[in-house]
Amino acid sequence: MGFWIAPVQDIEHIQERGKKDFRKVHGFNPEHIKAGDWILFYKSKVGVIGHARIISDVIIDNTIQTDPNFMDWNYFADVDCIKKYEKPISLEDKDFRNQLDWYEGKKHDVKWANLVISGREITLHDFILLSHGV
Repeated sequence: MGFWIAPVQDIEHIQERGKKDFRKVHGFNPEHIKAGDWILFYKSKVGVIGHARIISDVIIDNTIQTDPNFMDWNYFADVDCIKKYEKPISLEDKDFRNQLDWYEGKKHDVKWANLVISGREITLHDFILLSHGV
């Protein structure tokens, strides 16, 4: 079982469709996400806004994406157990960020945006911290 964090515009479109879209970028290959993995959703300038369980392996489908601004987001996985947090988890607090495994061994001045600028795999420890202990 793997744990992931990925940027989103909102969580409502994921709830409506039961799918999460991904974009393949340098350092992140959505094809590594598998059924049974868990994913956190990060919204820019808000924080971690929710999570879901991945219930299908990622597929590539150029016909699903309908938003013209996201046509290169053509990797999809079905999700369930979608939970939107009433109180998003902010990454602004440096003391909180320093508790994350992701920061271990990194300089303290590393920009936290590097964690969430694209999808990435995270540890179970980080998933628990960033998901209100779920």
